[in-house]
Amino acid sequence: MRNLSAANMVAVCLWLTSLLPLDGQEGESRAGSSWDVLEKHNLDIIPAPKQIEVGDGDVTLAADNKAAAVLVLGETEERKCVIGAQEINKTVKQMSNLELPVEKHLPGETAKKQTLILIGTPDGNELVKQYSQSHKISLNKESLGDQGYVIRFVRDEDGRRVVLLAGGDSQGALYACVTFCRLMKVRNGALIAVQANIMDRPDYSRRMLWRITSPAGAKETIDHALRCKTNFIFGPGAAEVEAKFFSKIASTPELARAWKEINQYAQERGVRIVFGGWWALDTAPTQARIGSRDYFYYPVDREDRTMIGHRGLLFCWSHEALINKRREEIRQFIRATGAKAFYLHPVDGGGPDDPEFWSKRCQGCRTKYGDDRAAADAHMINSWYSAMKEEDKDVIFATVVYPYVPRFLERPAGKQWLGRLSGLIPDDVHICLREAPRDQVSLWREVEKQPLLMYQEAYYLHWALRLPFVSQFRYARTFYFPSDDRKDIYWYNVSAIGYEDLIAPQLLGAAEFAWNSDSPGAESFGEESGKWSDVLGPSAPISNRLLPRICRVLYGPEAAAEMQELLTANLSPYLIAMRPPLQSRPGQYLAGVDAEYLQAKMNEAGKMVKLLTQARGRVRPEHRSAFDCQLAHAIAAKYLLDARLRLEKLGETDSPSAQKEYAKIERLLAEGTEELRKQGLDKSHVNFEELSSRLMQGRMPG
Repeated sequence: MRNLSAANMVAVCLWLTSLLPLDGQEGESRAGSSWDVLEKHNLDIIPAPKQIEVGDGDVTLAADNKAAAVLVLGETEERKCVIGAQEINKTVKQMSNLELPVEKHLPGETAKKQTLILIGTPDGNELVKQYSQSHKISLNKESLGDQGYVIRFVRDEDGRRVVLLAGGDSQGALYACVTFCRLMKVRNGALIAVQANIMDRPDYSRRMLWRITSPAGAKETIDHALRCKTNFIFGPGAAEVEAKFFSKIASTPELARAWKEINQYAQERGVRIVFGGWWALDTAPTQARIGSRDYFYYPVDREDRTMIGHRGLLFCWSHEALINKRREEIRQFIRATGAKAFYLHPVDGGGPDDPEFWSKRCQGCRTKYGDDRAAADAHMINSWYSAMKEEDKDVIFATVVYPYVPRFLERPAGKQWLGRLSGLIPDDVHICLREAPRDQVSLWREVEKQPLLMYQEAYYLHWALRLPFVSQFRYARTFYFPSDDRKDIYWYNVSAIGYEDLIAPQLLGAAEFAWNSDSPGAESFGEESGKWSDVLGPSAPISNRLLPRICRVLYGPEAAAEMQELLTANLSPYLIAMRPPLQSRPGQYLAGVDAEYLQAKMNEAGKMVKLLTQARGRVRPEHRSAFDCQLAHAIAAKYLLDARLRLEKLGETDSPSAQKEYAKIERLLAEGTEELRKQGLDKSHVNFEELSSRLMQGRMPG
């Protein structure tokens, strides 16, 4: 394992020194202490700053229908700082119907009474440099690190208020701006900023949350990511992408232009969209049923060899003509879309005894590699990597290697394979690793030298659970290694495509723990983590302290209390509609979903629907969509729970009396459809008809 360089060790020491409280103000440096300060002063910042100290008095930004502050960007007008000013003015406009003037330099005499809000870096804004030096505020990259920022409230020599929103780099300055937005409040008819001095930087330097599968609505998702200081978003991924995805996009000008616009929009905000795919060389259709064992491996005879068929795709380590064709498709895709990050997956099968179905490789692979799977995998990784870097040296490439669980290293052959593979590929390729106890992750890191794409699945039991607020993100500290300088990506994968409003509370929770891995409620991932009892509900520090803050951000203070209660109940109509056989893997996981559990949840659902219906009229327009999504799922859960309990009582009987009861249950579900309709809620919020059908048929939702 690599140790910190001397420069980075100095940076850490400077950072720890900088976390000492400032004179005369409250607050401490640790995440739990910053939560105390946020709660005391009713500040809803996610993620919480590592250091925040609130002083006396507020700073007026607008009053009497006039701006009382001016934003100053400096002559260079760095793009991220311009966007930061825009973010501030969006909030100002929303709260006061005004906008603050934006200037390049110090405004003239007429603006002498206005508060100066200085945005930028010492290199990009001379005023930031001057004020930071005169007030002894450290803004050097060594103390702040990548993405670190400060917010300081000071006065100039004439007594004028000055607010410094500054970073060691422009990304940090942008994060200072989005944090400043959360300091704004309306008091006595005036828009003010709470005087909070902040110094902050992330734990994980690369944090992947949210999901984008098409350009439609992508900018809104990118804005959400920015405001929660998330800098990677998973784009179209391996589950949706087949072998010709890159070439199809590149050869469709309109779609390529749309993705290029989205990528540029993201990059300007310090966000990369990660495009997923496979190591596959072509499609390989099969008649096997999706999900069946035969779908995971089948022989494909093509040209002069028998290659591996897997999930409708073709895999081979030695067919250079197809590999080079694929490389060119990747280059064209980057050229057409401006993509900056990729995640590719090899064959996902075979287990530890025959990883990637290596024993099924073609004669060409046997001739070229013998039994050296590490060399074969390295050839594929290096082929994709070089194609990407030839087109754009700034591209970040992450790949799965198989098996992707550290237990594989308990086998001497596994350890030998990974060590050899690591030595054959570039140092900056990210290798994907699944969640595991820390000692196992540490062993993996000792064997290979590349940074990790640390993959943690929210729904560890089964994707279809879709519980709105599981707190698996509390394990983030397990995979965080501050003692070396690798730039790991932490990926909290919820993957609820089309359910973004439903799982948004989880994403905000993950944003908190990716930034502050030791936040209150943090735990270490263990062998029993992720089992049924582990996902029933959030732990007390999270449900009682973090969740209220999340609810105020997402739903506004008007409905936050009701939403906190709803999310603590963790009602999922998708879980309720699941009736897998008890002997199946999901059935074993869901053994806790018994009559007692269902009855308790039914009582909670009825109560929550009443509370949310009453609160709905208080919700502000900007929070309405997210609120309605949760309300729709609560209504769906209420009716599905009632129907599920009745079905459980009926058992498997098909008697005439049972048929009458089935008819009653169908009428009950029809009432649920009608209630949703009356509330103005439709399939865009929850597909109740589909869930009802699946419940009645005893099938699992997809």
